[in-house]
Amino acid sequence: YLNRLLAADLQQARLWSAAPGVTPDGWYISAEIDDLNWRSEAARQPLLTWLNNEQRLISDVSAKPVYISSFFAGNMSPDGYRQLLEHVKATGVNVWVQDGSGVDKLTAEQRERYLQASADCQSSAPASGIVYELFVAGKGKTFTAKPKPDAEIASLLAKRSSCGKDTLYFSLRYLPVAHGILEY
Repeated sequence: YLNRLLAADLQQARLWSAAPGVTPDGWYISAEIDDLNWRSEAARQPLLTWLNNEQRLISDVSAKPVYISSFFAGNMSPDGYRQLLEHVKATGVNVWVQDGSGVDKLTAEQRERYLQASADCQSSAPASGIVYELFVAGKGKTFTAKPKPDAEIASLLAKRSSCGKDTLYFSLRYLPVAHGILEY
């Protein structure tokens, strides 16, 4: 599975690097890191090996930063999650942490503890930034979502890191200006 993702990511990096007039600022790889499957050191090793290879091979195509996103659902402690992301960061791949507000599996206080441990402005926080979820997930096994209320989205769009970390939003289709244009 990871090797298929690597092949697809490399294909995209080569394609976009060769496209006239296109100069990407970085590469977002097509995987997410969760706090369930990578809890143990033994389970984590294949992931870290893959990320090392992914970062090295994509950097050979274009020496731009490589990014991956991660999410938490309470399967690790906030400190354990921070340690997982420290290991990921050590591979040379930058991590963006999803805020978890759209899927709403944890309380706001619980989510804040994870975000403080992993993406806060303290020097030990390994994440490069936060991905704010602009949706409310539906119930059920298949992922469905609708946009958060416009006022809540406006509040999220105004957020900025006080220490210059990245601020991202998922997904553009949930923005009020995209209503009727992008499906969700």
